[in-house]
Amino acid sequence: MGIFLMRIKQFVKDKTALICWIVCAGVMIAVLLQLNLHATERSALPVGLVKVHDGELALRASERFKNNKALYVYEDDFESLYKLLADGYIYCIVEFKSNFDERIKSGETDRIMTMYSAKDNKVATIVGDIASGCCMDAACMYIAYNRYSGLDGSEKTIGNIDEYADLLAQMEQSGEYDYTFEFEYINNGAGIDKEITNGLIYKQVICVLLGMLIMLSVFGCCSTITKEYESGLRRRIRTSSQSAFSIALSEISGIFVCSLPLAFGVLLFRSDQGDVDIFKLLLINIGLIFFSVIVYYLLANILKSVFAYQISGAIILTAFGVCGLVSIFEGVISVNLFRNTPIGFYVRLMCETLV
Repeated sequence: MGIFLMRIKQFVKDKTALICWIVCAGVMIAVLLQLNLHATERSALPVGLVKVHDGELALRASERFKNNKALYVYEDDFESLYKLLADGYIYCIVEFKSNFDERIKSGETDRIMTMYSAKDNKVATIVGDIASGCCMDAACMYIAYNRYSGLDGSEKTIGNIDEYADLLAQMEQSGEYDYTFEFEYINNGAGIDKEITNGLIYKQVICVLLGMLIMLSVFGCCSTITKEYESGLRRRIRTSSQSAFSIALSEISGIFVCSLPLAFGVLLFRSDQGDVDIFKLLLINIGLIFFSVIVYYLLANILKSVFAYQISGAIILTAFGVCGLVSIFEGVISVNLFRNTPIGFYVRLMCETLV
């Protein structure tokens, strides 16, 4: 118990190290919190949409465009959006023309929308296709109705466009005109059972950063052991009446307690997901803290040198971070090598709880 309290006192007594630990942890948690806010939207493509003021069909197309999950839409007047485009904050600007409804109703499909973007912008081409898809149903309906209106009067059974729209709605709801695609699944061993989205990948990156912050904190806490070896203090600790096992257990417990506050960094995931199991996330992070304490405690006692410990510890931290980042995309390339590393396993458990 005495050695356990000694570890806590040493951690608190070193004011410089304690202040640095608090500041670094606070800044890192604040950064992760900002990254996590609306992660799905922040990971989408930022585009501009000139605000539509009138026209039922234009408003409907605008709403469909804004509801597309692949896009983060800034809706404003053209001048404000043009500044964002010029400064590089958005990829392009979509504008539904003021005569959008009139041209659609007359069966025309050209010059109903304008796209503003930098030259040779590949993203703008994709966004243009998405915007065109938002207009497709109205354009097809009016083109078909206009052709129907041109038929001989004796062949007509529908009077106006409202009756025609009602007929289309009835046909859609009847199920007689549904279509299906035939899929053939090939087992490639990937074992992906969740939809891979930009928001999910974004959160996985946040989890990697949080895991590295936890390991970095433990890395710093264990560095005092190597200083004690070089100063000769470890010899006096070993000559105490306690066994080597009880000394190690007390020291590991003390370092674990000093690093434990970082486990509560998972509370940042409450920002946009109120139904997250915070208790489970806490257990996952406590597990990573305990693993990190064991790794760095053993490393410090094996190397017994401040310089060697710092070099080796930094290499281990970097390696785990790289493994965590690579593991994010292993489900896509059907490889499970890095997903089974401690940080990869940590990221997988975190995301399974978050999704």
